Amino acid sequence: MNFRRKLIRIVVVGVAAAVWLSGVRLFAFAGESMAPAVMPGDHFVGLVGLWHQRAPRRFDRVILDLPPTSKWADRKIPWMKRVVGLPGEHVRLAGTHLFIDGRRIDAPCLRTRSTSESRGFEMKLGRDEYCVLGDNLDHTFEDSRSMGPINRSLIKGYVAFVIHSSNTAPRISPGLHVHRPFDRHETAG
Repeated sequence: MNFRRKLIRIVVVGVAAAVWLSGVRLFAFAGESMAPAVMPGDHFVGLVGLWHQRAPRRFDRVILDLPPTSKWADRKIPWMKRVVGLPGEHVRLAGTHLFIDGRRIDAPCLRTRSTSESRGFEMKLGRDEYCVLGDNLDHTFEDSRSMGPINRSLIKGYVAFVIHSSNTAPRISPGLHVHRPFDRHETAG
């Protein structure tokens, strides 16, 4: 019996180490910047490390470090935002209307209560630069509207799926792929 417990403990620690080294992480989401897709108190599984080798695609939810120029950068908290602009593109936002290289792109994930288009912006992305926004345009502290383009080196991974805890019964919604194992609890802004 003692040998069996030790063997189980070794296997559990080995599996946990393998999951950790593979880059699967569990994050807690505290903000309102991604509402209603991700609400305060929800958790999400992120794929970081080797998983972030793939180039981000439009509308991916990504995990990123803030640029050193951000007033929040010293907190070293991973942030979740949605990629709306890709390298080399001209991005313009007018209210919730997203334009890429002059063409309007359907972006139902972007929301605002404001009827004014004053929060609009535009930017030309360089090589290895991405435009990221929070889905809830009214409650996003830091995104490309205030920080400018995000360099590819700051994107650390992707959101695999979200575990919604704001409902009576938790439910899961997929991000990129559904990977069930998770290990550590971190906070994301």
